[in-house]
Amino acid sequence: MRHFSAAVLVAVVLLANVERAISKLITDYPIVNHDPVGYQNGVTPKRLLRRFDEESEERAIGGSSISRLTIKIKRDMSKFTEKVKNLNKYDNELAVKFKLADRDIDKILTSANLKKVTEQVKKANAKNIFKKTTVIGTLTAGYGDDVLAKAIATIEQKAVLEGNSILKQQMRALRQDQLMRWKDGGNSANDVFKLLKAENVRDDSRMFLVLDDYVKLVNRKKSDPGETLLNTLIKGFKSDDKVGALLNAAKKEPDTMEKALQ
Repeated sequence: MRHFSAAVLVAVVLLANVERAISKLITDYPIVNHDPVGYQNGVTPKRLLRRFDEESEERAIGGSSISRLTIKIKRDMSKFTEKVKNLNKYDNELAVKFKLADRDIDKILTSANLKKVTEQVKKANAKNIFKKTTVIGTLTAGYGDDVLAKAIATIEQKAVLEGNSILKQQMRALRQDQLMRWKDGGNSANDVFKLLKAENVRDDSRMFLVLDDYVKLVNRKKSDPGETLLNTLIKGFKSDDKVGALLNAAKKEPDTMEKALQ
């Protein structure tokens, strides 16, 4: 009998819990009144309306927060973009500070003067936490891609003839920096052709040399090279005569002869 009473008590407790759970479920659920008369008369149950109003308010609050967050992200991105632009301007600032426009590039690229420029760039970078530049970036800002590329090639050729191994290595290092600067900037071989203003050149083997080096760089580690030197020249010059003139000039120089004869 005591076992029976205990079982009844447990059953009563369980039923009470179930009743409370059902009651809570009904309260929380938006559909609480199925009065056909109310719906037929166009009257929406108050509890349902209250539930919808609360949800709408929550969505409005959430939407407002998301909107504010979106605006903040856009504002921060705008500030970041502006900082990047300012970093690019730093090359120009140093070029002006060093008065490169008033100094002959051939003299700047001698070992002694190039060392001075390198030291000046290091000092400038040390004073700025966020603004950083490079020697090649500063020289490019001061003289332009085309003038700098020609000067590097000319001085390298001269260093080879004079047996100046130190200057030769310095020029090769500068050229490599210039090539990497173009590559890091996302430039194709055709883009570099334009940067070098090669369309105005007919018989300058230096342009042939620089373009050849860049095509090799961008095609490195590619099983199927997308760009070739010849295609770049044809697309850039848009003239067989100009391509032929450059190839003939390249055949006369030791550094470009082999490639021009291919």
